[in-house]
Amino acid sequence: MAAEPAADPDRRGRVTSGRQGHRDVARGGRRALSWSAGASLAAGLGALGFLTVGRFTVGLADFAPMAHMWTVWSIASATVGFGAQIETIEGLHSGRGAVSRRHLWLALVGASLIWCATYFWRDALFGSNALFWPIVCTLVPFGSLITGTARGALAAHGRQRRLAFVIAGENVVRFALAGFLMLIGGSVESLALALLAGFGVALAGLADMGTKGVDESVSTGASGAVGAFAGLVAHVSLVLPPSVLALQGQGPEVVSGVFLVLTYLRAPYQFLLGLSPVLTARSFSDQGGGPSWLANGRRVAAVALGLMGVGALGGLLLGDLISTVILGTTDIVTPTDYAILAALVIAVSIAILRTIFVIPFDRGLVLRAWVTAAVASVLAGVLATGPTALFAGLLVGVVLCLAQLTLWGNGSRGAGLVNGSRSPAAR
Repeated sequence: MAAEPAADPDRRGRVTSGRQGHRDVARGGRRALSWSAGASLAAGLGALGFLTVGRFTVGLADFAPMAHMWTVWSIASATVGFGAQIETIEGLHSGRGAVSRRHLWLALVGASLIWCATYFWRDALFGSNALFWPIVCTLVPFGSLITGTARGALAAHGRQRRLAFVIAGENVVRFALAGFLMLIGGSVESLALALLAGFGVALAGLADMGTKGVDESVSTGASGAVGAFAGLVAHVSLVLPPSVLALQGQGPEVVSGVFLVLTYLRAPYQFLLGLSPVLTARSFSDQGGGPSWLANGRRVAAVALGLMGVGALGGLLLGDLISTVILGTTDIVTPTDYAILAALVIAVSIAILRTIFVIPFDRGLVLRAWVTAAVASVLAGVLATGPTALFAGLLVGVVLCLAQLTLWGNGSRGAGLVNGSRSPAAR
């Protein structure tokens, strides 16, 4: 007769039988993902509402500066926010605490780079030499730092309802403020201030949070920096094209049009980012970081190719219809562009999901994979002569990145995973 698994303590310290304990862990994981999924959906709808209402409030051409600031926020969220989130979770699991100097340095570096870019190219990006836009954009990384720290601390401590509030509340507040500004005829500058106001939600999430360690660490540090770099390259691929097109001399209608199309198409990726605090917390614990198919590189490659093919076909067939609904014209984004962009969003989404799963085991592989994507992104931005070539170059870079990430988990390196969880050998 098979031996009964050893008893496990649950989250409240009560000892249950081994099988019951594993069922409780699985049930708790599903509950946490459900809360985060609902919050991420609300956050996505809030973001789309904010951008749609803002676009109708100030007009498509005048909305272009807000498109660039939203790009800054998206990149800061993926780098400073995502990096702080991983660093916070890893710090709490190792007992170092929720806050470290790396958080602040990451925000300071991000703010410095953003200030340089938005100051020296402020006329090309914002159509104005005023300092308002460089200043508000430079504040964004510090808001992302607060948000990432709050999400990481709440996920590590299992505060799922408050985590859901922070995830959803940020963009819901922005949407509500945009609706008010539409009623009073607000300017694009007032929309920028509404974006900054959304960061205040995270401060409520950080209230009365402790800094003590939780559970057992399975990592030795530096994951936050690697995660920040991965998030940076991923977001550059999905949100920077409008700014690149502006620097290439494209008109404000093209810039705003491409921005709005990308905003809608990357909804699945934004939804995934809402789940990332819970998935990251599980990845640094003994519970596994996501669906079991992520443990096998070949399955990841097969899923990615299948979904990318479906997305590209949908872009070809529905591209003109989407342009008509969103932009009112089919002259800005072609069906071929939609096919490439749909495949790009899917590839980036799966690459980030795979990154969350692999980073506790092999940070070096993750870093090399995203360096490849970064090099391809830079080459695409420099060499591309139009939107289609730019989108294609970005897609090639992300596909190469994903191909490297699938190398993990095909042999002995994946042997430490059993049914999506870690065996002792994995440590």
